[in-house]
Amino acid sequence: MGWAFIFTGPILFLVGLMITLTSTGAMTSVMPERRAGGLQTLPVGLALVATGIGLTAVGARQEQRRREQRQRQKERDRLYRIFLQLLKEHEGNLTVLQFAVATELDIYAARAYLDEQAKALNAAYNITQEGKFSYYFDLEGASLEALPSGDQWG
Repeated sequence: MGWAFIFTGPILFLVGLMITLTSTGAMTSVMPERRAGGLQTLPVGLALVATGIGLTAVGARQEQRRREQRQRQKERDRLYRIFLQLLKEHEGNLTVLQFAVATELDIYAARAYLDEQAKALNAAYNITQEGKFSYYFDLEGASLEALPSGDQWG
């Protein structure tokens, strides 16, 4: 995310707000110059107000999108840290319920996340004689010491 993207929303918002307030003030002014201009200043003033409101709305929406994107990235990072921690703790075997409890996701979202990771990491699926389903992520060759431990994420 570049600097232009970060600052464009707030700048558009402030510029739009300034144009709106200045135009509204000029249109409602009772100064002699305002009265002398008559109705000619009204369309220009209304156009400026509309432009200001539009810029304000675009700036506010862009800032909202940036915040939502940052929040989604934080959530992805949180889930991945928990995923790595559970892999380390359970030596590559992981159930949907374990992941759901640790992440506080519902079962369906936890399963979707684990399915995505299983595809990306070429995981195997284990089904016990009791019918319990688990994912097996082969950690062979992966350094378990390199995986972060839970206390590092405080």
